Amino acid sequence: MTSRTLKRILIGALAVGLLTLVVWLNSRRTTDAFGAVETVTVKPGEFGVEVFAVGEIDSEKSITISSGLKEEGKIVFLIDDGSRVEEGDVLVRLDPTPFEQIVAEFTSKVNEWNALVAAQQQSLEWEKIQADREVLTAAYELEVAELELQKKEKGDGPLELSRLQSIMLEENKKFEDMDGYIKDLVELEKKGYSNPLEIEQAKERVKKLKDASDAATRQFDAFREYILPTQIRTAKAKVEKSKMIIEQTRKAAGFQIGKAVAELDKSKQEFTAFSQLLEEARNELEKTVIRAPQPGLVVLKEAFRDGEMRKPRVGDSVIQNQPIVFLPDITSMMARVLIREVDLHKVDVGKPSEIRVDAYPELVMEGKVSFIGILAERRREVSGGEKYFKVNVSIRESDARLRPGMTARVRITAMEKTARALTVPVHAVFEEEGRLFCYAAGPRGIERREVAVGAQSEELVQIVGGIEAGDFVCLSRPPQRIVRKTKYLEPVRKAH
Repeated sequence: MTSRTLKRILIGALAVGLLTLVVWLNSRRTTDAFGAVETVTVKPGEFGVEVFAVGEIDSEKSITISSGLKEEGKIVFLIDDGSRVEEGDVLVRLDPTPFEQIVAEFTSKVNEWNALVAAQQQSLEWEKIQADREVLTAAYELEVAELELQKKEKGDGPLELSRLQSIMLEENKKFEDMDGYIKDLVELEKKGYSNPLEIEQAKERVKKLKDASDAATRQFDAFREYILPTQIRTAKAKVEKSKMIIEQTRKAAGFQIGKAVAELDKSKQEFTAFSQLLEEARNELEKTVIRAPQPGLVVLKEAFRDGEMRKPRVGDSVIQNQPIVFLPDITSMMARVLIREVDLHKVDVGKPSEIRVDAYPELVMEGKVSFIGILAERRREVSGGEKYFKVNVSIRESDARLRPGMTARVRITAMEKTARALTVPVHAVFEEEGRLFCYAAGPRGIERREVAVGAQSEELVQIVGGIEAGDFVCLSRPPQRIVRKTKYLEPVRKAH
């Protein structure tokens, strides 16, 4: 037995002895004709309400680290249990080999589609240039055809028609002049001036001029009625054909460009899809290295592995969201305790508390209630069906020696101590008829008095009315036959 333990035992024994002495001095036995009843003197004194609970130390801010991989991963490195880590430190490494292979495969695909996209972009530009050239050529042909039509309608056509008309008129005039000359020779012959040879020669010339005049007339008529209109219609047809060709060229160019754009878009989609897959694969590869998101103390998470409950180790396989490491932030600690249902009304958020741990008895820490659960629960190790509520007590200044899971003993100050509070033992107050009573013992006998109570601790209850300092109250309910009368705080209304 250590000196520290012996010292504790002596201090405890002394405290018990003093408490026994105080109770003996404040109590006496009243004897009457009907028997003896133990009483206690009511007097003001120091009084406070405290709630005691036992629980465990835990971290206020803790994170469960799990695998983020979509596929199963294999642990190749695992930090030691209980290690202190800073933000960014490596906790777990999973085998990156399969994910590196996927990244390499998708990288190759992305490069292939990227090269194809570049080639198709050049092809598209060439198609655009080719289309522009063909459209410009067709437009040039249309312009030439329109100029040819204009030339036929307003240029060469009218000029040729005018030339042929001039030739026709000239030939007609020659014929008419020669024909008149013959007529003059005939008149002279009638007058006696006969020249048969000249007349014969003139007739031959008239015949030739007549043929030339008729030919010129026919040529003029043919050009005006048939040749020129045909040439104009031909030029117009060429214009329409050129218009049709330019329209077809534009459509064909649009089709070729559209086809090239569609192929390029498809390749871009494939490139984008594989780029996304590559990004996801890289993210998965990054997830093979699990780092600490905050400073803390490493606690390897126990789980069923290979048919047994144990902590993870190198070589284990893990799946997505399977917990591996529990990382509490030991700079912000608290105590998790269970409060009895009967004590719940004494506890409020913000109540000051005192926390001790069994591992370090000399360590006393201050804190306050930070959370009160809303659901009751039963403790299996406690019989009787008593219900408990979860309560968290935050520790004001955490100690570096604290570890999650340490046994914590918490004292919650429900009411600050007052110097002159009138109190009686809890078992001196009785609930009867829906009211609270104390049995006051005096020289004239025992009297039942209704009392108004205030706060209540484990052993004492505060009296705020019905009992005065110096009264003696019974610590147990006396037999009804020796109770002299009942005194109520308010008159009892009798039913009519």
